[in-house]
Amino acid sequence: MCERRGPPVRAVPAFVERPAIAAFRVGLPIEAAAAVAGESSTATWTVVWTDRLTACDRYRAKAYKVETVPGSSEQYFAWIAYDLELFEPGSIANPTASIIGNVFGFKPLKALRLGDMRLPIAHVKIFDGPPTGIVVERERLDKFGHPLLGATANRVALEAMVLARNEGRDIWHEGLGILAQAARFCSPLKAALDTWGDITFNYSNTDTPDYVPSTSVA
Repeated sequence: MCERRGPPVRAVPAFVERPAIAAFRVGLPIEAAAAVAGESSTATWTVVWTDRLTACDRYRAKAYKVETVPGSSEQYFAWIAYDLELFEPGSIANPTASIIGNVFGFKPLKALRLGDMRLPIAHVKIFDGPPTGIVVERERLDKFGHPLLGATANRVALEAMVLARNEGRDIWHEGLGILAQAARFCSPLKAALDTWGDITFNYSNTDTPDYVPSTSVA
């Protein structure tokens, strides 16, 4: 168990009738609370013209309280309320993805931490639990006797891998030319190339699967 250091995060107020409440610890002035509220609710919505338009003001989160963190003049506690109509009934993934999702990658914020979150009883009661259990999932997948393994392809990670592969391929084919071009604007590199002479690139191909297929246990 790790020991938490620094001032404790204050608990949010007790259950309320309607909204879900989250207490964030932010590292910017008061305006950051409004930015977090928007980014975690409707700020990333896109206008889609239909016969029945949605009023964003109705679903927008509200930052209703901001306090300075005890012992720190640069950090704040921000309480943000979310209307339940923003979330899908009976879903855990929907509110968690909204409140603790992309907002933590919001670059204008210097720092952000979720300290506490309270859901109204009205939202908790409509969740009946998962439709199936682990036994049914194993029967569907026909996998028994070992843990279920899975992976999600992240688009950003895949793009980075493809970029790295392409750059490696360029170095393989045009490495000397790339270094010579770079040496025109970098005198230390030019001196190093003159000292080392010709450099050869001998790398093995890495475009092969890095896993070993396993057989199912009957």
